[in-house]
This record gives sequence, C-alpha cells and structure tokens, in this order.
Amino acid sequence: MAFDITIVADQEAFFADAATPTHPPHRWIQAKPNAVPGRFGPRTKDSFEYVYHFAKGAQPYFDLDAVRVPYRASEAEIERRRRDRNGRRNTEAGFGRDRRNTYDKGGADPGNVIEACQNYNQHWGLAGQHTAVMPEGLAEFFVRAICPSGGLVVDPFAGSGTTVVVARRHGRRASGFELHREYVEVARDRIANDDAEPESGELRLAI
Repeated sequence: MAFDITIVADQEAFFADAATPTHPPHRWIQAKPNAVPGRFGPRTKDSFEYVYHFAKGAQPYFDLDAVRVPYRASEAEIERRRRDRNGRRNTEAGFGRDRRNTYDKGGADPGNVIEACQNYNQHWGLAGQHTAVMPEGLAEFFVRAICPSGGLVVDPFAGSGTTVVVARRHGRRASGFELHREYVEVARDRIANDDAEPESGELRLAI
C-alpha cells in the first residue's frame, strides 16, 4: 500500500472548502482508566476527555448496531421480559421503552461514555513515539459507528496513524494528513506492519 508524502503549503486553504457542520453536535465522554497523573500537585488525575461529533445534514449516518455491547441480563431474564404483556414503561415526561423489544437488537446501547485505555503496544510500540497517542479502542468505536463498511475515513491530524490503521483493519478506506515528517514515517511503518488487507489511500505531510 503506497502512502505517499505530499507537501501542502497552506493547510488552512487546503481544508477551507470542507463541509460546515449543520447538525447539532453529539457529545461523548472518553473514560481513561489508566490516565497518566498530572504534574500540578496532589490532585486527582484527569481520567476523561470530551469527544464531539459534528456532522452535516438532518440525519447523519450512525450505525448503533455496530457498537452495541453484550446484555447484562441472563438468558432467563431476557426471555421473561420478552413474554411480559405489560412491557411498556413510560414516565410522565414521555420517556420509556417497550421491554418486550429491548433484547431484539443483539446487544445493548453502549451510552455516551466510552471506556478506552492505552494498551502496552501503543505505549511502547511504534505508536508510542508520538507524544499524545489516541487509544485504538476510541478510534474503533467511531470508525464502526459513523462510517459504513467500505467507506472513506480521513484523519486531518493523523499523528502516528492510529485512525488510519484501525479504519483499514475494519474494512474502511483511509487517508491521513500530518504536519511532522517523523510521525508520517511512524504511521507508514504501522500501516505496513498491520494485518489489514491493502487498500488504496494516502498519508500526507502538510506544512
């Protein structure tokens, strides 16, 4: 797979014609179980970050089924609720659900808190050469949820290539842009060493 470096002299102009988000942004919280302690004295460490999804259009693509998590209820409890003739549970405010249909999706809605920690290979492998490595689990959630299989994922701040690697691993086409040549080389090595099938794409050095 050829990820050629292309010099982009004016990064702001390069992205100037990008679509302006028109759909209200959705917000997630990334929980970081193994966050690194801060350097500002004896205080608790920051163990979460906000993640925003900006999209254009009234109904942006989102595949909830692709990111569902296993049900916590036992098989016996699931079957009991399916037979519940009074399954609808509504509040006065209008919120509620039909418990009889809750377990027909193959998994539960994961909610908007994503637990994604750094793994050993990301700390000490090729990706660890970057100063702020994004967890592969965080990239995987959004690749699977907001890009259909075979779709194109573009990371304008590619860093050490986490998003590109994860996207290719899950059957998406992927491209990236990065300002620092040393990180471009790291990303190309990660892409070459990953087990995804070769796909067309580019990783560009933008300066």
